[in-house]
Amino acid sequence: MSANPESASYLGTEQIQEKRDGSEKLTSRERQVLVLIAEGCTTKEIAARLGIAFKTAVYHRTRIMSKFRVHNSVTLVRYAIWNGMIEP
Repeated sequence: MSANPESASYLGTEQIQEKRDGSEKLTSRERQVLVLIAEGCTTKEIAARLGIAFKTAVYHRTRIMSKFRVHNSVTLVRYAIWNGMIEP
């Protein structure tokens, strides 16, 4: 396995490489939520830190994952790093 960050195998899925060009823009709030997800915060912690309702935090997390067509936080964080949205 190559350790090259440009390699799809490095990310664990070839789908991420395909999605790279078609991502939608995030709102500023979604970017805040994405950073907190990358820091390992739970949805409950995200809600508390941003001063929003738990259901609102769930909504933002769901929208982000839908926009990038990912189904778990690990893949979401990998995608965000791959696209320079967050730093490793």
